[in-house]
This record gives sequence, C-alpha cells and structure tokens, in this order.
Amino acid sequence: MANKTIQTDEMNFEDIKEKDIGEKVKFTFSKDAFKDKELSCWACGNRMKRVKTLIELPDTDLKATIEMFRCDSCNVEYLNGEQAKKYDKVLMIAKAFSKNGFMFERSLNSDGDNYLFRFPAQLTKGWKKHQKVDINPLSATDFFVSVKE
Repeated sequence: MANKTIQTDEMNFEDIKEKDIGEKVKFTFSKDAFKDKELSCWACGNRMKRVKTLIELPDTDLKATIEMFRCDSCNVEYLNGEQAKKYDKVLMIAKAFSKNGFMFERSLNSDGDNYLFRFPAQLTKGWKKHQKVDINPLSATDFFVSVKE
C-alpha cells in the first residue's frame, strides 16, 4: 500500500493524512537531491536560468553575491537546497556583524602559546567530545567558528 501513488487532479498535498497513506512510508533521497542544476518555474513552468545576484545584508553595510534561479517570464527567483544553505550562512555572518543579535561575553584565557575560551553549555547541546571545528579569521579580532558534525 505504501508504494501506491495517491494522486487526483485536485490533490492538495498539505491535506494528506496518515490514513490516506495507510502505513509507514520511507523516503530516500540521492545525495545530490537538493543540488538542482536546473529548475522549472512553479508559476509558468518555463526553464529558469542560474544567475548571480548582489544582495544587501540586513542591518549591515555588507553585500554578498549569491547564485539563484530566475524565471525570465515571471521574474520569480528561487534558491535550491544548496544555495539556501549558503544563504543561511551569509545571513548568520551578517547578524554577527550587525551586533544586534544576542551574544555571550566570555573571558579569554591562555595555556602557553594557545588562547582559549569556553562555550556556554546552552550552545553545546548535541556536541560530542573530540569534534573538530573550522575557524575562519575575518579580521585580527573577528572569527567565524563552525563546529563540524
């Protein structure tokens, strides 16, 4: 029953209920499922072009170039999954530069030639010992730290 296709001309996928499917359904996605190389416009169905565009970042004087898909007919723009992840990271960096987001102040300590600070426990839920981090220097005093999964 799970492999049965549920479709009608007036199907609204937001209204599907568990009883409509009948049993557990397992979805599998290829590793490149969200890295679309082509998109079709949802409004008109035309093939969209991959374009680079300059966007202003909120609450800063910064701008960033991002890739997106644009429909020449409708002027509609979409991001695929990979582009959306990159855009989210750009917005996080912009938020850090805006100084309007919430932040923690920590003491900087040293151990020989190394400097260290502790992350608040509220930020480390789900972290494991011996995980790696990427540290991207932005300036002499600003850094972007990303914890690897």
